[in-house]
Amino acid sequence: MKAIRLLLLNALFTPLLLFPTNLTAQYASLYHRAAYDTTRTAIRYPSFPDAFAKEPLENQFQRITTSKAFQLTYIPAGIFTFAALSCKSDDYVRAARNYNIPQFSYRYDDYMQYAPGLLTYALKAFGVDGRSSWGRLAVSTGFSAAIMGATVNTLKGTIHKWRPDHSANNSFPSGHTAMAFTLATWLHKEYGVTRSPLYSIFGYATATSIAMGRVMNNKHWLSDVAAGAGIGILSSNLGYYFGDLIYGNKGLSSRAICQDLPPTDFKPTFWNISSGYSVLNNVIELEDDTNIELNLGFYVGTEGAYFVTPHLGFGGKISINTSTLELNESSFLDAHPNFKSQVDYVQPGSMSVTHIFVGPYFSYPISRRFYLNTKLLGGYASSSASEILFVKKKVPGTANPEKIVGYRSKIDRHWGFETGIATVTMLSRNMGLRLFADYSMSLARPRYAEIENIDAGVPTYSSFRDTRDATQNLVLGIGINAYFD
Repeated sequence: MKAIRLLLLNALFTPLLLFPTNLTAQYASLYHRAAYDTTRTAIRYPSFPDAFAKEPLENQFQRITTSKAFQLTYIPAGIFTFAALSCKSDDYVRAARNYNIPQFSYRYDDYMQYAPGLLTYALKAFGVDGRSSWGRLAVSTGFSAAIMGATVNTLKGTIHKWRPDHSANNSFPSGHTAMAFTLATWLHKEYGVTRSPLYSIFGYATATSIAMGRVMNNKHWLSDVAAGAGIGILSSNLGYYFGDLIYGNKGLSSRAICQDLPPTDFKPTFWNISSGYSVLNNVIELEDDTNIELNLGFYVGTEGAYFVTPHLGFGGKISINTSTLELNESSFLDAHPNFKSQVDYVQPGSMSVTHIFVGPYFSYPISRRFYLNTKLLGGYASSSASEILFVKKKVPGTANPEKIVGYRSKIDRHWGFETGIATVTMLSRNMGLRLFADYSMSLARPRYAEIENIDAGVPTYSSFRDTRDATQNLVLGIGINAYFD
């Protein structure tokens, strides 16, 4: 435990010692902000020499990240990768849904999926200057919708994946999610890039709520909505690419021309959404020497911070970690030999931990394109109730084997702490790609009750007992930062 903490602290602060402390001050005088002039072709930040401009790595990376192919595909590629990885989590996400909100059924996602697109056209109709003229907007969005519709319907008609509620075999990918993210990308391109990241936040937050709604309504698996999100964003990117090929520089607002990167002395006030995997396994030790393992889990979160200087800010985050719970079956059966003749196998459960943390954030510019971030947060954490099921051996003449709850826990609320390190690659004036590793420790000691009599008509359980250790998480993930300088 101490070794892990020392390694994390070393990883957090060693990079800061590798660069001269006067680097930012040395070059800050070169960066002069320019007022945004919407009446002529202008850029928000003028061109200026870069401290690392002659570095081959910087030049090569800039060539890659500014290429058209990279700009079209880097976010969808990341989402498609996540969709592939999340297939392993489909069952336990559905199990968590069925356990926590089994009766959830609201059709808001049938209507809210269109909100970002309606807002895009409403702003245009009310004369709010965005990226495109009416003609260019119609062509770009028309191509986007056509590509999305053709892709989704082709995959649905080819793959024939059953929905979680078995209502139809056209689950993959989620059409609602693809539509929502297609329209959210319209809003992002037209107004999020050219006016304020708040438009992007609204669009993608709405689209994310649609994706969550499809899972909570038991209409789609996690991998379905992840794939739908990737298809939606890629379809919009391709639609706008074709619109650009057709129109060239015609019908393009001055706001959309030459969006330069910000200087390294800007205050990186941000908001982000991120996802990843918890890769640090925990062991919950019970009093009878039986262990419950918390295995690889899924992470989603959002956080933001207001920076008072280019290096120091204050903010907070909300995140959810989910993990599968696996009982050490052999040690349990050894300790309870009377169960061996009746239990066929143990079905894993799931548990989620919600964090609400606040604290200081730190940012250090390596160059105009690369930033190093860290943080020291603390606050509230809560672990969900959970169950681990015992599947009894099938009795002849019965259709299905009986399942009974072997272990169950209560909701546990407690204090928690978090630190982490992240690298941010600036992709445009107000957007950045964030790769991060976050370590959190919560004083969660889930209290478990164990089944005592498997033969009873109504199973009897022990009293709830405290476990012996705190809960730790090491999350590796990716996110998108929106900046508000």
